[in-house]
Amino acid sequence: PEMSRGLGDVYKRQVITMFTVQQIYSIANVVRHFTNRFMQNPDTSQKIIVKTIFESKLQIPFIQESIDSIPNYGLMEAIENLAGALNETQKNKFYEIIDMLQNSIDGNPYYSEIIKKEAKTYASAIKAAIWF
Repeated sequence: PEMSRGLGDVYKRQVITMFTVQQIYSIANVVRHFTNRFMQNPDTSQKIIVKTIFESKLQIPFIQESIDSIPNYGLMEAIENLAGALNETQKNKFYEIIDMLQNSIDGNPYYSEIIKKEAKTYASAIKAAIWF
C-alpha cells in the first residue's frame, strides 16, 4: 500500500507538470469557451465532464473561487498560446479534453443534430488550430 501511494504521487506530479501554468490557463479557457457556447443549461452529466477535466486533467479544483482565479483569455488568444507550444504528448492530452467535451454533446439526446454537428465542427477547428 505504501509503495502504491508513492507511485500515485509520482503520477500526479507528472500530470501536473505535463503542462505549463500558461498552457493550463489556456486550456481552461478553451474549455470555458466551449461550454459557454454549447452547454447553455448544462445538465449534471455535462457538469461532471467539465469537473473531471478541471480536476483530473488540469489539476484545478472545481470550485467557483478557483475557476474565477483563472485569467480570462479570449478563445483566439488561448489557441495562440497553445499553437506550436505543445509537444506531441501534450497535444494528445489536449485532444482528449476536446474529445471529452464534444462527446458530451454528441452523446446527449437533449441536443439537436444541428447543435451536435456544430460542436463537432467547433472541436475539429480547435484541434486543427493547435496542430501547427
